[in-house]
Amino acid sequence: MIKLLTIRMLKNKTLWSWGIVFMIFWLFMGAFVFGFKSNNYSVSLYNAAVWYGIIGLISTSSLATSIGFSVYYSNSALAYSFRYTLLKPSRYIMDFVISICFIGLIFNIIILLMAMLMFGIKSGYHLIPALPVYAILTGIASAVFMLLLSIVLIVVINNYIGLKNISFGAYIPLMATYLLAFPQLFISLPEKLVYISPFNDIADIMVYSFYGKGIHFMLGNFTGSVINLEYSVSSLAVWIIILFILSLYIISRIKPRSIEGARQI
Repeated sequence: MIKLLTIRMLKNKTLWSWGIVFMIFWLFMGAFVFGFKSNNYSVSLYNAAVWYGIIGLISTSSLATSIGFSVYYSNSALAYSFRYTLLKPSRYIMDFVISICFIGLIFNIIILLMAMLMFGIKSGYHLIPALPVYAILTGIASAVFMLLLSIVLIVVINNYIGLKNISFGAYIPLMATYLLAFPQLFISLPEKLVYISPFNDIADIMVYSFYGKGIHFMLGNFTGSVINLEYSVSSLAVWIIILFILSLYIISRIKPRSIEGARQI
């Protein structure tokens, strides 16, 4: 099933359009429209790191939308399979996690390389990420988080809230990314919010992985308090563990629903 899930997502043109092509456009805007040219290598590297972190997060959040609709369309098949076949909820979740790790790896590497290329052209420097392995691992962790969050949201809506809210639920991770992480470029958010929010944690760890030095609560600024990355990593790990447990519990109770129930008039 891992191979099937991976191939299905790799062939999803909409996913590539929003998760890669549109994100490359934003990197271009960040480098050549919103960005600035500096004669300082460290400043140029930091500018690239900030945009890589935010865009890398948004790219993986687009996975959540695709996964959400996939789980919803499969609700009847999953309910039947868990009850009458050898497929177990734990096997389904683990196969999905492994599959999304491959997709997250591919997406993150592409965004990382494009950030290096575009901001390198703009700055005139060869911008090399300080901790590329950490950056890639964070991209994979981000994809896993988005997967688990999407499963929990969609099954809750499918079972208890109402199918007409499915589309809204599928876009919640993407909206949360824009509402929580993107503003960190321009304003200093409350410290507790930055640490508690997994979206900000992912973006901050990605920025640090690219830059390799301490980053500030307002990512677009070189001054102010420095983020404690140990808190960010711990917070993200706790979120993933909680969502993994919740997804195992709730997917086993998914109820069959007619996909026509989500049709909007």
